[in-house]
Amino acid sequence: LRLAVSEADKFTARDQVLDHVDAALLSVFDFETLYYTLTEEYERLQHEVDKYCTECDDRDDWSCENEYDKCVDDLIKPEEVEDWKGGLWDLNLAVLPTVDDTPYHDNFVQASELASQLLDLKLALCSVKEVAALFSDTTGRTSLLTDFRISMAGLDRLFEEVTPEQFEDRLAQVLMLIVAKRSKATDDKYKKAVKKVESSQGNLHEMRKLYAEIRDEYRKLGEISRVTVDGQAIGGRAMTIVPFLDGKKEKLTMLTLADRKGLLAAQLYDDLLDAAEDYDLLDWVAELFTLGLADPLGFESQHLVNYTLLSLVPAEEREVLLSMDFEEDGFADVSAYLRGQDAEFIGAGQFDLDALLSP
Repeated sequence: LRLAVSEADKFTARDQVLDHVDAALLSVFDFETLYYTLTEEYERLQHEVDKYCTECDDRDDWSCENEYDKCVDDLIKPEEVEDWKGGLWDLNLAVLPTVDDTPYHDNFVQASELASQLLDLKLALCSVKEVAALFSDTTGRTSLLTDFRISMAGLDRLFEEVTPEQFEDRLAQVLMLIVAKRSKATDDKYKKAVKKVESSQGNLHEMRKLYAEIRDEYRKLGEISRVTVDGQAIGGRAMTIVPFLDGKKEKLTMLTLADRKGLLAAQLYDDLLDAAEDYDLLDWVAELFTLGLADPLGFESQHLVNYTLLSLVPAEEREVLLSMDFEEDGFADVSAYLRGQDAEFIGAGQFDLDALLSP
């Protein structure tokens, strides 16, 4: 199964980039380390940097002028930002050794290197002031892509090992990472994120139900593939008869068990995406009526589905291409290709007719 999530914009807000950064980091860090150890500390700096002072409309109002001057004096200074960044850099160095590189192929980028690139970018993003405006632009023209493939063994392990409850928990974690940063109030931002996730329980339960239904069907196919003939498991080579609609007529087609499994995984993705789009609709309506100023905690539904699946598939059974290109010089591009140690994928040579037809 191959999935991709991409985004490109001429004017890119910080949250647009961090949605990808934080969710991609969840594929190499555990949630507690990423959220409670790293993200909370990063966003404290982000909130300090973003503070601004409202100038007085009435220059004769001395009380207002004094409040404005005090506000300006209290703003974080460039040297303080650098000191704070140094502390966060030390935090990075402390957590990077916890990243497990053993599931990854030695010939390609390792998980720790990807984590280092993403944390460097996260640090740069959190230390640059984002103007409080309807159309905020932090990184200028930006192109983001996360493209990944899951091997058949990876799909097997996903559906065999991840329970519906674990699947829903990971959905909630990705949702938490995405919406927490949306709140501009430091004191209650995490409460707001928890409240958002709690208010979304109905949607998350529906997505868990979709996963559970497909999982049951997938596992039944797995049981068939383990049937033995003359002492050998038939594996994914057995042919199955499947009905399908051709216009208004119902016809039959033959598919291998492997085909059926792949189609089930693709169906799950489509169903989850449809369910996740409910979030987008609600947030779009809120933005429409408030000109985008109501802080509706919106996000792209593809992010929730793609990054949830990416982080649940064992690292040794997936390959990931991650690319982030920035127009602004202050943000280093991210480019990484990772492949699992055990991942087996269809290669170009497997479509060579000479090789296939040779004795």
